[in-house]
Amino acid sequence: MDVLMLAGSLVYLVVLAPAFSAIALAAMAVFAIVLVTAARGLKADQRIVMRDYAALESTYIDSLTGISEIIGFDVSGGFVRMLTTMYRQYQGRTKRLGFTQARIVFWAEGIGGVLLTAVFAYGAVLVIRGGMLVGQMVGAYSVLAGIVPSVVRLVDANVALQGASLAGARLLDLSLSEEERSEGRADVRLVGAVHVDRVSFAWPRGSILFKDLSLSIRVGCITGPWGPSGSGKSTLADILHRKYRPDSGSVRFDDTDISQFHLSGLRAAVGVVPESVKIFNGALRSNILLGRREGHVPIEARIVELGLAPFFSRFARGLETIVGETGQQLSTGERQVVAFVRAMIARPRLLIIDEGVNTVDALTSECIYQALIAHSATSAVLVITHDDRLLARCATVFVLERGSVTASGAPREHIGRGGELGQLWQRRLTEAQAVLGDERSRGTGEPT
Repeated sequence: MDVLMLAGSLVYLVVLAPAFSAIALAAMAVFAIVLVTAARGLKADQRIVMRDYAALESTYIDSLTGISEIIGFDVSGGFVRMLTTMYRQYQGRTKRLGFTQARIVFWAEGIGGVLLTAVFAYGAVLVIRGGMLVGQMVGAYSVLAGIVPSVVRLVDANVALQGASLAGARLLDLSLSEEERSEGRADVRLVGAVHVDRVSFAWPRGSILFKDLSLSIRVGCITGPWGPSGSGKSTLADILHRKYRPDSGSVRFDDTDISQFHLSGLRAAVGVVPESVKIFNGALRSNILLGRREGHVPIEARIVELGLAPFFSRFARGLETIVGETGQQLSTGERQVVAFVRAMIARPRLLIIDEGVNTVDALTSECIYQALIAHSATSAVLVITHDDRLLARCATVFVLERGSVTASGAPREHIGRGGELGQLWQRRLTEAQAVLGDERSRGTGEPT
């Protein structure tokens, strides 16, 4: 509406008073340029305010989710000071943005008044000199007085649009994030082994994590990687799950590259049990299914197959037990058992345990291990753990160091070769033998 009023008024002004319109149009052009130039500085301030707000909100939510650690280490004072500082900074930036907007409005009104006064004086001179009739001057001035508020409102609209464009840009950044590609159409089949062949991977602008990494995870046995923290074991799991793409090399199920599989089919065929488990507000059953339909074997029967019926019998309402928001009624170990069953329901062709049973009690852990042995008869199983005792129960263990596999074989073979892992197991074996010898001595009454 303001644009139409502005255009119509300018045309009427040219027709009504040609001699007066030239200087009036020039004054309005200068007025608009000054306001638009002043408004441009707002965009930088608006961006800073939005950035500070996002940082404050993120830190606040992060503090809430980590409240147990904050209280446990008695560092609440430091977090309060940090949040207070961030909030004051956000308030200061918001205040500055408000002053900038107010300053623009003040100058708009002031400059508009000065221009109208100057144009009116010019019109009066033209009337005195006989270059314009009094009626023409009054009419032209009235039209011009209506133009100024329209220009101010258009500038205000430009300020609002700048704020909206920044918010829209943030949403656009999310919508333009790279979508997972699923060019493949083949169905997932795995009979022999998962092959990682000369895979190289590096984080963007980071160091190389894998260089010509090659290994096989065979069907029919449990395989485990061993390596220091940061050696890339969990990243390997993400590559197998096709959450990351290697920079070079290939990952194959038998002879088929996983890029040839439909992504949803691959995700259904690869089960992952993570260390940190997301539990949703609802019942145990819904947390296991996660929206999937029950197969021809009910969940209860599958739980019995896995040997975990005694575990779920602890809950008064069984699988209908409500676990609360974020699973607050479950212990960390119980959440990991839920995650294990969640992964096993679909009978995955490749099962990855990524530190996913490290807090489960001993009896339940043994049930899970027996379930892994049974599952490995027809599927590939990869167990990622820092528990060397659990690794010792794997059929094949490969040592992951400096981005590649430096040794591979059965636990006994590692003991024979030496190396850090072999020496660790040798110490464990020596300690176990010493304990057994001590018990035998006490049982026979011999001195220890």
